[in-house]
Parts: sequence; structure tokens; C-alpha cells
Amino acid sequence: MKLYRIKSQPEFEKVIMKYKGDLLVIFFRALWCTMCKVIMPRVEEAGDSIPKNLLFEVDVDEIAPIARRYKIKSVPCFLFLLNRMEVDRVAIRDISVFLPYKEIVSEMLTKVEKWTGPKIVAPEYLEPVDELLEIPSTPEDEEEEEEEEMVLEEEPPKQKRKSKAPKKGGKKKGK
Repeated sequence: MKLYRIKSQPEFEKVIMKYKGDLLVIFFRALWCTMCKVIMPRVEEAGDSIPKNLLFEVDVDEIAPIARRYKIKSVPCFLFLLNRMEVDRVAIRDISVFLPYKEIVSEMLTKVEKWTGPKIVAPEYLEPVDELLEIPSTPEDEEEEEEEEMVLEEEPPKQKRKSKAPKKGGKKKGK
């Protein structure tokens, strides 16, 4: 599995727009970071558990605005993004934390599937699928939609509440 290195802010924006709706795993690292170098082989190995080649690498010194946007305070750090929003992050200060990485990715994919529904994944992850599959509707589906519309129309209108607050502009007390 290839780890894709993002080298510029425009390239990062292009990637997150292209894979909108998919769970992206962004590996934030720095060239000077010893721990990043130690875990790099494991990151590449763990990429096999991520469908559709959605594992990306960002150097925090190379693209500092992206690191600031997502408030990356330490490296290495894994950021899980869905629709440009952070779903979760895993900051690694100890190599032992990295050992269950595949389980962490699997758990995140399960969370996302609960939010977005199951996705059809191609058996080979060489190229991502850009188009959603359209399932033709049946006459039964159309009848159910009509029934739902009728139920919505039959609901009684909501009654207005009467306010107990005094009206403005009333008689003044005193004089």
C-alpha cells in the first residue's frame, strides 16, 4: 500500500475535496522527529487496512498552515477526517501505542459506516470509486413516499401559545 505524501496546501485541499465522504487518514510527521522515522515502516504496513488508498502523509514543517488549522501540537499524529471535519486523532508518544493501529483504523471505519451507511468497496483498491451507485426505485418505494407525504400533510397545525407577559404601551401607574 502506498503512503501518499502531500507537498502543498493546494494539493491538500484538492485531496480532501476529491475524497469527500470517505474517511481520510492523515499522518502528520516531521523530518527531525525520531519517533516518526521509527514508526514509518509500520505506517506503510498498516496502510493495507485502509480501503481505497486513503492514507496520506503531511510534513508539519512543509505545510505549517494545515498543521495549524487542525491544531497539530505534536508528531507523529494521525488525524481522521470525514468531509473536511475531524472525526478523531491519535497522537503517538510511545511506540507501544502504535501497535493496535489496525484496530484503531477498523474502529474508525465502523464509526463512519454508522454515520454514512455501508459503502460498496471494490475488491482492488488501485483507484478510488468516484461515482456513487444509483439503485433504481421500485413502484413500492414510490407508494411508500406518497404515503409519507400524505401523513405529513394530515398533521394538525400547531396552536399558538398565549403569552402571560404584560403588553407594552399600556396605562402607566402613578400620575
